[in-house]
Amino acid sequence: MMHFHSLERPTAITSEVEELHHEIARLLQQLDLAEEQIRIYEPDPIKFTSMGELESCEKRLVDTLSRVMQRKEYLLSNHLSSFNPSRLEVFYYLIRYAKM
Repeated sequence: MMHFHSLERPTAITSEVEELHHEIARLLQQLDLAEEQIRIYEPDPIKFTSMGELESCEKRLVDTLSRVMQRKEYLLSNHLSSFNPSRLEVFYYLIRYAKM
């Protein structure tokens, strides 16, 4: 005598396996996109074959660095007023010697 439950189980397992395959495919696609975005900021110059590619990469990196520096200046200007003088002196000391 065959139980109805035993017929449902393989179908449910197959469905779960298919769902997992779809999830894996979706996550692999997200990983590919993330790796592509990382390559924008960590390029391999040896792979560039033209000056145009190099200049485009350089522009992206310079633009990104500019935005980072602007954000840093914004944060420093907004937070320096909350520092007490002794902390401010330490901050300038660290900046001065971090550049060496």
